[in-house]
Amino acid sequence: MSNIYKVNSLEDYKKQREKKEGLKNIFLERIDPKKSREETVEQLISALKKNGWKFKEEEK
Repeated sequence: MSNIYKVNSLEDYKKQREKKEGLKNIFLERIDPKKSREETVEQLISALKKNGWKFKEEEK
C-alpha cells in the first residue's frame, strides 16, 4: 500500500500520518538536498542529539 499524503502544509502531513499509521511524530527536520553527504550526516546527527538521542563515540 502506498504512503502518499495529499496535504497543504507540514502540519497537515503530520496529522494525516499520525492518524493513518497510528504513530506519533517525535520530530521532523528539514534536510537540504544540496548539501554534501558529510554535511547531511552531521545535520542528521545534530537533529537526533537535539531530540534526546545519545551516541557512543566511534573508536579510531
